[in-house]
Amino acid sequence: MEVIDLSTRNGPLPKLDLSRLNSEERELWDMYFAGPLGEGDSELIRVWSFGYACMLELTGPPAVVSEYLREHDPDSLVRQYLDNVRRARESGR
Repeated sequence: MEVIDLSTRNGPLPKLDLSRLNSEERELWDMYFAGPLGEGDSELIRVWSFGYACMLELTGPPAVVSEYLREHDPDSLVRQYLDNVRRARESGR
């Protein structure tokens, strides 16, 4: 099986534009996501995880997160995962 490194497919991924976060979103980012990425970690997964945390803790993912994922997850792998989770919940699995 081929492993695709999404973080370097088209060069290194840019950082999320933190200036577009409101104060609650920035506090959540600073609390859980601001540290350096570990070896093998991906900025894409960090941004997706932040968006998911915003869904759980706030009113939903910020627009900047949705835009970032649309631009940098062209195969919608994260969306496919979320769709699978939603279908599993709906079916009671």
